Amino acid sequence: MVNHYIRRLQKNPHLHDKVEFEIVLTCYTPDIDKHCERLKEDNFSEQEISELKEKLESSYRDAITGKHLPIDEPY
Repeated sequence: MVNHYIRRLQKNPHLHDKVEFEIVLTCYTPDIDKHCERLKEDNFSEQEISELKEKLESSYRDAITGKHLPIDEPY
């Protein structure tokens, strides 16, 4: 993943200030399939892409349902 992100940034240096939105998949978004298409083009397997999408969606779901505490709250 890191190598993929580095290559994408090298090919698109104008996105240097949009890393968290256009380079790195940091969360599940409505345009996730567009981002995953780039992974396919970089030879990620369908299984790898599916697992990534599942993990991002799970993390998103947990965040909006309050399953996990916010980072700034004490334990």
